[in-house]
Amino acid sequence: MEFNNFFILIYIFKRQTKINSVKPGLISCIYLITYSFGRFWIEGLRTDPLCLGGYPPFCEGGLRIAQFISIFLFSSGLIWLYNLNFKLNKSRKNG
Repeated sequence: MEFNNFFILIYIFKRQTKINSVKPGLISCIYLITYSFGRFWIEGLRTDPLCLGGYPPFCEGGLRIAQFISIFLFSSGLIWLYNLNFKLNKSRKNG
């Protein structure tokens, strides 16, 4: 999964030109979102979890700590992406 993300990010990076460049921080933001999504899925497959609100030994009915962190990072990436887009639109209106 991370291998695919790597090639997607390289593709985005290579497509930019001097006229049509990618906004600074966009590739990092996309990486944060895709990595967090993949990490959430991988942590769901683990059998040795550290849980919040679940019943041991398999965390039934709870959320794994790593999944909670992935949700936080995913939402941080979305907020960052929104702010990048908002700043881009704001600079286009002013300039």
